[in-house]
Amino acid sequence: MTHPAPEVASRPAAPAEIPSGAGRFAAAAQAAGWAVIPATYARGTLPGEAGTVVDSVVVRVLYRDGTRAAARWIDGYFDVAWWLPVGRVIPDELRLRAITARIKGMP
Repeated sequence: MTHPAPEVASRPAAPAEIPSGAGRFAAAAQAAGWAVIPATYARGTLPGEAGTVVDSVVVRVLYRDGTRAAARWIDGYFDVAWWLPVGRVIPDELRLRAITARIKGMP
């Protein structure tokens, strides 16, 4: 999962830059036994939307079996999440409730 083309290159997100939903996503993953990688922030343009500059926050999580998941917020609103089980190359694209349910449901 990546950020938009950078005006501000990807860097660790400051606490004030992390949307509340991103914080809840990370907390749910951590409570379910996932490793939470610190959120990253970038500012840039989205593909196909010339001139539209957005703030982007990405939260990545990793499960002990190697399964990875990530979710992205654009301008403070959830945008998309990815789920990548071990052995897969192409991730599933999910909504926030669906990926949170999968994270909570891991054994």
